[in-house]
Amino acid sequence: MNQSRPNNQLIKDYFKKPTMLIRGILELLTIGAGIALIAAFGKLTTDLVRIVNEHSNTPLSTDAVSKYPFLGYTVPVIVMLLTAIAWFIIYGKSRSDASSSRPDAGFIILNVFAIIRLIAAIIAAVGGVVFAVFIFIKKPAQMGDDPKRPLLLMIGMFVSCAIILIVAIAYKLFIGSIRKTSKYGELYRSGAKSTGVFSVLAAISDGFSVLSALALVLFNKRIFEAVAERTSSEATQEVCRLFADRGTLIVLVIFFGLVITFVTHIVDAKIALGYNKHIRNAETYGYRENRPGSDDEDGFYGGDREDRPKRRSGYGDRFIED
Repeated sequence: MNQSRPNNQLIKDYFKKPTMLIRGILELLTIGAGIALIAAFGKLTTDLVRIVNEHSNTPLSTDAVSKYPFLGYTVPVIVMLLTAIAWFIIYGKSRSDASSSRPDAGFIILNVFAIIRLIAAIIAAVGGVVFAVFIFIKKPAQMGDDPKRPLLLMIGMFVSCAIILIVAIAYKLFIGSIRKTSKYGELYRSGAKSTGVFSVLAAISDGFSVLSALALVLFNKRIFEAVAERTSSEATQEVCRLFADRGTLIVLVIFFGLVITFVTHIVDAKIALGYNKHIRNAETYGYRENRPGSDDEDGFYGGDREDRPKRRSGYGDRFIED
């Protein structure tokens, strides 16, 4: 018997939930929000350059602000698009009843990005620590005469770098656990709980950011209109009216982008913590592969362990089969 097959069905039974489809859609929405933000910012900057050119003898070009931001967004779009495709593959393959259908391709894509994310986190952490130590030793004049400032900056950098690195490690372990559980005859859930907890904390932070962005949406236009009314400079009035209109649009796009990020972290927490619970239940109660026509939809046995039929399989003593 192929020991990985029961585990593959265990993975499929969890990842066939609509939550995975929603996760892929959120990546596409993030791409849309980013494109909308760049377009709005580009239009704002173009109009701002036009106003400057009207009141200046040194004309400025709008090529950089109209083209380069979109070029710089190309790599993030590719990454997010591939991530969305990965979640769609995972959801589609998990929904299939065919025993040969495996969502491995989706997890391979996520694992590649998890490795890249971990490498980037290590580079950022090392760079942050080096920068913090340099500031602490050199104590530049910009830090003032207070000796505590460099120390506090170094401690803050150390904590930030540690959090970034721990989150990346937890996510890599989580994705790796899914792949190993699907591939081998054992159960793995390392990093799942940590990833879920960090996602919840990130969602809480996003919640405060959403409230701040909402305040800007409500008051941005009023602030710049009030400034325009109180100035006699025609150029300043045009700039204020521009920021009252275009700036409000940008803040609105940022607001929706933050909402999408907030929901994404909530979904990530649900997926990670749900997976941790799913595997823990399999460890505790045993699991059998769902077959067509089976009344046992969740695949788990209830009751006392002594009352369950026992036969060694892909889970060792933990996997129980009729």
